[in-house]
Amino acid sequence: MKPKKVPATRLDYRMVALQAQAFVAFAKPTIDSLRTTNEEAARRAVAELPVVACAATLLALGLELHLKAIHIGGKREPPATHSLLRLFESLPAAERHDIDGRYSAKIAAVDPAHALSLVIQIRESTDPQKDWPEDQEFVAPDYSVRALLTRSANAFVAWRYFYESVPDNQRIS
Repeated sequence: MKPKKVPATRLDYRMVALQAQAFVAFAKPTIDSLRTTNEEAARRAVAELPVVACAATLLALGLELHLKAIHIGGKREPPATHSLLRLFESLPAAERHDIDGRYSAKIAAVDPAHALSLVIQIRESTDPQKDWPEDQEFVAPDYSVRALLTRSANAFVAWRYFYESVPDNQRIS
């Protein structure tokens, strides 16, 4: 029997936020360890896929709980969803604007060359026989909080059930 859901007004947003911080803290060392050279990160991500999947699941769940803690702190019932984008969009405009501003300030302090080098390495490692259009330009990825949450909207569900994404022709029989 499924337990009754406790109304948001009876929850302590600080406890939710602390749990979210704990999930992120457990995931961080694994995620940070992948910030080596792109080739090394890719090799480790494949070699340690179960560990990476666990860290990604914890990170996504931590982000989800942070967004739910904001709802609970405002005495609002958070939407019953794992979608990071839906949770973010359901916040009042002032709270979304505050999160966007804080996130943008952090992103502005990060060296964008890392993303550029990743794109270049991916392009260089593709099939040399494949022609690239001459007029194709590098378009910097959108690092806004909305773009991140759109890309990662269902990260918790996707990583939690990562084993279901293995194609039939690659499964161990």
